[in-house]
Amino acid sequence: MFGIAIASIIPMRETFAHQSEMVSQILFGETLRIMEQSGNWLHVMLDFDGTKGWIVAELCYRLTFEEYEKILNSPRTIFDSITELIVNNDIHPLRVMMGGEFYHNTEFSNKMQIGNRQFFIKQRINIPMRGNTRHSVVNKALQYKYTPYLWGGRSINGIDCSAFTQMVFKQNAITLPREVEEQFAVGRIVNQ
Repeated sequence: MFGIAIASIIPMRETFAHQSEMVSQILFGETLRIMEQSGNWLHVMLDFDGTKGWIVAELCYRLTFEEYEKILNSPRTIFDSITELIVNNDIHPLRVMMGGEFYHNTEFSNKMQIGNRQFFIKQRINIPMRGNTRHSVVNKALQYKYTPYLWGGRSINGIDCSAFTQMVFKQNAITLPREVEEQFAVGRIVNQ
């Protein structure tokens, strides 16, 4: 089975209990694979980096294989700032964190359809410019300047060291693994 995050931030736990250690977070629009269910908990694997953990089932929407394929084959925006989405016609917007994903899977460029939910981008978003990656990486990193450290965190509300690196590069269309040991293995040594 497959799923997509429909909450701004979903804590991913080591075991299926709220008291369990948070191993990571899933951001809005990130897709995942559902491996197992225990009560109202799902054991999932995040498509973006392969991180595995347990999440509360109601925070993601279960996708059929056809829905999953359609989403993955749709144009995608990775938000580089906190973005407000209107869900259906609710007057209270959903605030999506930097690094959240939005799939343009309808005929309208500002609309995403997930099951019976419609998500509309409330404000104009910046389309990231490609070119000077070094400059862009530094600018994205500075957006996290006063973010508190949070073990397992992946957002501006709290982030850990390996997620900081991962999210800065994600916003520059570069995929890195979640854990620092894995990041070290895919990196290359540079002269100072």
